[in-house]
Amino acid sequence: MKKMSWWAWLAIGIVVLGLAGGGFLWMENARAVAMGSVSPVQGSYVTSKQVDVSCSLPGYEPGRGTVSLTIDGKAVVASSLTLSSDLVKAGITLADGQHTAVVDYSSSNPFSRRLTQSWTFKVDTTAPYVEVALPSPAGILGSQPSPFQAYFSEAVRSAVLSVDGVTVPLSLQAESARGHLDVGEGTHKFALTVTDLAGNTTVKRWEALAEFGTPDIKPTSWSSDTWEKSAASLVFTVGDSYPDKLTVTASLDDEPVVIQPMAGRMVTASPVVGSSSQDYQLSVGALPEGRHTLEVQAQNVGGHEATWHQSFLVNTTEVFGNAEMVTGAEGQDVSELQKILSAKGLYAGSPSGLFDSSTAQAVAAFRQSQGLSPEPVVDRTTLSLLLGSIVIDRGKRKLYLYEGEKLVKTYSVAVGQPQYPTPTGNFVIISKVVNPTWTPPDSPWAVGAKPIGPGPDDPLGTRWMGLSAPGVGIHGTNEPWSIGSDASHGCIRMHIPDAEDLFTRVFVGTPVSIVD
Repeated sequence: MKKMSWWAWLAIGIVVLGLAGGGFLWMENARAVAMGSVSPVQGSYVTSKQVDVSCSLPGYEPGRGTVSLTIDGKAVVASSLTLSSDLVKAGITLADGQHTAVVDYSSSNPFSRRLTQSWTFKVDTTAPYVEVALPSPAGILGSQPSPFQAYFSEAVRSAVLSVDGVTVPLSLQAESARGHLDVGEGTHKFALTVTDLAGNTTVKRWEALAEFGTPDIKPTSWSSDTWEKSAASLVFTVGDSYPDKLTVTASLDDEPVVIQPMAGRMVTASPVVGSSSQDYQLSVGALPEGRHTLEVQAQNVGGHEATWHQSFLVNTTEVFGNAEMVTGAEGQDVSELQKILSAKGLYAGSPSGLFDSSTAQAVAAFRQSQGLSPEPVVDRTTLSLLLGSIVIDRGKRKLYLYEGEKLVKTYSVAVGQPQYPTPTGNFVIISKVVNPTWTPPDSPWAVGAKPIGPGPDDPLGTRWMGLSAPGVGIHGTNEPWSIGSDASHGCIRMHIPDAEDLFTRVFVGTPVSIVD
């Protein structure tokens, strides 16, 4: 037998080694592990916080290699993993939101030495929050058609709106829906069903009242645009489809006043628009003379408003001082006001009898000079300062002149004899006469007397200031020695220079109080 050469043995060795290596690789490949399907699937939604996270591992057998699972970067402990043929699984409690799962496999097998599978999913267990933005408020429909718009707290896959059981088409966006509501007047039932991407559903139900008309306001007790009384009780009838749901307000000269529904004064005939009504009462009192504006506003449940307004004149007296005044007043009392303002150097021109802008400016200037707010208002305080006031003390036989609360001057006077006493009480000056003529009164003491004209014998002196007490006045005297005594027949006598001085300081309307 011929001996083989070394190179033949080498060739045989190589063949044997090749056969052995090929068999090993075939065996390892047959035992290799692969990454398969995952649960929850990539990008899916889960509606439970208890989530089974799994990944199939085709070819895997427990004990071959190392398997790990991480959720949001945190490893799941080995005791919580379930490893079985071809599968790794774990039950995890997860909060709402997006989560990332990663499965890692490592082994000595050259065909599956390191494998990784990563995927994301969302946990969503909360139904979407639904907000109806239009109509606003949701329970009121004020136009036809009315726009509808709703917003959601998250992206949704469907939103279905029904009105009285009829589906209304909506334009759906990720987190909102829009449409139009075309319904008649009356009460309607709404249902909005919203389902998010995970399948969670919210059903929002509500009722809405539709009203498209405008209230109708009519005064039922308005008699004239000129008031001869400063107080009035007015009644307004407001017509509407739903008068019990009206909001009615009123203002006088831009200041709110109370207006109230009258009990038992509602006439209901719904659903005919405007055929139902409610009466409202508004009481106005103590208005100063002048122009005023009254406004009544009504708003119905549909948000529609109506306004009634009227300007009117309050003219209650011609005697200045009897009533307060504002711009627009007219009459003899305004002329007296202008005379007083002229005497104080605040008003130029002849008295017009109209409380106009120049009069208003003069009043404002006077008030400011007295430390009051510069408003064109002749209120009681202004009247007191303009007119002054007189207090006559019969016992002391003194006349005190005030401007407001300030005592300006004191005069000595004579008052009535015991059998002809000067009356006590509150009066006003109603007339002023320069160089008066004395006319005998209808009284026993003046029987047979003749009138006496101006001159040194005139018992009235040179000035007469008549009071609202009949036949009584403040005047000068041709008997100056009587001053300081009870000497007259009821009038108040003054020294002629004192009467002339007082005459320039008081006006028609100046209040006079006579006390004991």
